[in-house]
Amino acid sequence: MKIASKNTPFLTFTTIAYAALCATNVQAQSTGVTTQGSTGGLVIPSAAVLAQGSVALTAGNYMEPQFKLYSKHQNFSMGVGLLPNVELFGRFAEYQNPLPNSTLTNGTRDISANLKLRMPEFWRGSPALAIGATDIAGGAHFFRSVYGVASDQLGNFNWTLGYAKGTGHRGVVADRTFNGVFAGGEYRLGETGLSALAEYDGKTKHAGLRYVSQPIDMLGDTQLGATLQRSAGAVNALTQKTDRTSFSLTMMIPLERIAQKAAKYRPDTELPPLDAPIASIIATTADRLESLQRALIEAGLERVHIGLLGSTLIAEYENNRYAQNEADALGIVLGLAAEYAPKDIQRLQAVTLKAGLRTYATSV
Repeated sequence: MKIASKNTPFLTFTTIAYAALCATNVQAQSTGVTTQGSTGGLVIPSAAVLAQGSVALTAGNYMEPQFKLYSKHQNFSMGVGLLPNVELFGRFAEYQNPLPNSTLTNGTRDISANLKLRMPEFWRGSPALAIGATDIAGGAHFFRSVYGVASDQLGNFNWTLGYAKGTGHRGVVADRTFNGVFAGGEYRLGETGLSALAEYDGKTKHAGLRYVSQPIDMLGDTQLGATLQRSAGAVNALTQKTDRTSFSLTMMIPLERIAQKAAKYRPDTELPPLDAPIASIIATTADRLESLQRALIEAGLERVHIGLLGSTLIAEYENNRYAQNEADALGIVLGLAAEYAPKDIQRLQAVTLKAGLRTYATSV
């Protein structure tokens, strides 16, 4: 893959990148990936971008109608939410008529990169706006274009409207794959995860169905999606009819959310009731303090010291276990201290250590 030169559309973004990065509106993570390699509908992009730290993987068999007929067509993309309001996709497309016992290519094979920037919200409740470019880097530029797009949500309906300027391979007008006014709509069928889509990409009409799963907890809130689509009125550069049915599978992985997911403490065995008599012996204050210290150590905390100051129970500890999440550690300390506290205790104080030094104390 070659680096974009000074003549590529990439530089058209540099003058407004700062404004896009400073956008203040909060958006939900999009779960739709286009065949071009961007967030959006079936073929056309929307003004949404991948959430920061998210990754989208898509595999399918879509092929732009402008190309001549090939028996093998593969379309893969991988997107990353690099920064707030910025997404970058890489795309690999391969359209071939394989020759028996030959490794030579006799069609189109292309690696390209796509960039999209979401713009600031100019007034409260305004439609989302974005600018983008496809095929900004790579070898031959089969899919190069720049575009601006607006989109918004009205209840269960999402609409998209934009304009693209495509250059096509070697600048041939008939080869332009994304050019002109484009528009589309998506209607979500309640909370089922299903939606129906209809689009016009500037030359060809498309319709399809999409399913997106709810976040899957055992996969770190990853979402899985499947899209089935059909083109209508498509012709290639040789005026051959090229309407096709295609499908794709998508996986949306919120890596940043997975990294921040706090560890949860689950005791291996249930603790017996503290006031249950054992051989007719009731636990003393010293027994309770010793049991509290042992329970905190078993929970994974370090440098645990327990003491009394009047009617205040003091628990000193250091947390190096719970993903550096002090909220989880503090909850465990206060919860166990409340459970093990002797009868006359009026206040609990948790003293947090770092590298053996007191950093702060929390009292309840």
